[in-house]
Amino acid sequence: MQNLKIQPVSETKIESISAIAVEVPLTYTGHYKRARKTHACRTIVQVTSSDGIVGVGETRGTDAAPIIRDRLAPELIDAPVDDLAQLRATVLPNVADHGWPEQLIDFKAYAAIDMALWDSLGKRTGLPVYKLLGGSVRAETEFAAYEYVVDPEEGVSHADIPKAMADRAEAQIESTGARFFEFKIGVYPVDVDIATFQEVVHRLGKGVKVGIDANMSLEYHDARRLMSAARECGIANVEEPVESLGEMDRLGREFAMPISSHCIQLDSLRAFPAITGVVCEPHNPGGMAQVRALSEQAYGQNRKLWFRACFELGISWSAMCHMGVAFAAMDRPTQALFNWIEDDLIEEDDFAMLGGGVRPPDRPGLGVTLDQAALKRYTIK
Repeated sequence: MQNLKIQPVSETKIESISAIAVEVPLTYTGHYKRARKTHACRTIVQVTSSDGIVGVGETRGTDAAPIIRDRLAPELIDAPVDDLAQLRATVLPNVADHGWPEQLIDFKAYAAIDMALWDSLGKRTGLPVYKLLGGSVRAETEFAAYEYVVDPEEGVSHADIPKAMADRAEAQIESTGARFFEFKIGVYPVDVDIATFQEVVHRLGKGVKVGIDANMSLEYHDARRLMSAARECGIANVEEPVESLGEMDRLGREFAMPISSHCIQLDSLRAFPAITGVVCEPHNPGGMAQVRALSEQAYGQNRKLWFRACFELGISWSAMCHMGVAFAAMDRPTQALFNWIEDDLIEEDDFAMLGGGVRPPDRPGLGVTLDQAALKRYTIK
């Protein structure tokens, strides 16, 4: 048999990879049962290749920056820049070892490099990322407007919370044009939560779907009361009402309502068919191709997969929009908190949350330009 020499995809090599941790203030405080958010904490990546092209990427958390700088980047220098599959295989296993859960942190960190490589490939070929991913299957990435619960530090009485949240819901829909609205619950007594989503549904009317997100904060008996009321008033989805996947499944079967979870281990979900939604943080799978595969696997299990929002800046938000138009199985509106940040760190303004959806521009790569002055302003040591 003839020995065939496999040629690299490109003679262009990775010259350098930088990773910078940033903290960008939020324009509102994001309060929920498990945390109180005041800043978007992100890592910005720039991959420079030997032809001078610079691809940009982003991921959640500032902890990713040292992982990229100290462990991932050194393994990738001088490798062919366009061989995305081989680059990933160089530093990550195909799947995370169940005995080494810290590998999942590496997956999240690598997602920023993967994003930058797609951006670089697009700039090199003159194509937008969504076309590199196979082209658009829908006109735009539809998003859901999102709100956190009324912050207890605001001093709003329990009796006034339903009106306060309904006011915010109306303002979000008016400013974004979204046709889906989601908000946090689980901080106040369950009777307050029920009164709140009843008022929100009433105020927004039949033209806007409403979802609620409890972040696993409810006891099972309270969740049953809440699910009954949610079904009665037409709530479109309940996200993580309780901690247990088994109890989520029981609630879904009892009340015949859509329930979603942040769990992206689809083998684990096979035993729980009444969990109908998979809410995936866009960086956790460790790359865009892996997000596509996960969405298709979820579809094969009769589940919908959509993105979970974690205060993305402009680079990650643009990637979410490219994936949203290119991945056929992702037809449910993605969560969005892009309008909560003080600065998106990009120069363009055509990714704004307007009209209920975003159509990625036909500029090469992700179609964004990193605002270097803003990057410097929000960099942390």
